[in-house]
Formats: sequence, structure tokens, C-alpha cells
Amino acid sequence: MSHITIAGGLLKNDTVANNLLAEVTRVVRPIVGCPLGKISVRLQAILLNRWNYIGVTGYDPDFVNKNCRKVYEKLQDLNNDI
Repeated sequence: MSHITIAGGLLKNDTVANNLLAEVTRVVRPIVGCPLGKISVRLQAILLNRWNYIGVTGYDPDFVNKNCRKVYEKLQDLNNDI
């Protein structure tokens, strides 16, 4: 059975979540080439203040702009800490 897990913390509502699940299933089927009954897509709820991307927590009110690099303000370069 093929599985995809998507962190659903930024989904606006159940309609968006349902549409995402349906579209992921639709797209995966022809790529993977398995029967529809073998595809299981799951949204995993994660509290926004319990994860981050590029050093910005999902709880940050400006997360989308910072995450998608729609703004180019200087963020701490996390690669220097490795």
C-alpha cells in the first residue's frame, strides 16, 4: 500500500483539506500505477507552534511570506549553525 503523509497545520478548513486529499489521490494514481484501493492519503495535524521551516515557526503571523520567500528580509542563516 502506498502512503503519503502531509502535515495539515496550515490548511484553512475542512473543505480545503478534503480537496487536497482528493487531488493528491488523483495525481498519485497514474504516477504510481497502483489500484485506487491501494492509495491512502492522510493529513496529520501538527500544532503550528511545534514545527518550523527555515527557522520560522508555523505560528508566526507572517509565516507564509517568510516561508515562501515572498519577502527578502534577512533571516538567520541556519546553515552556519551546522
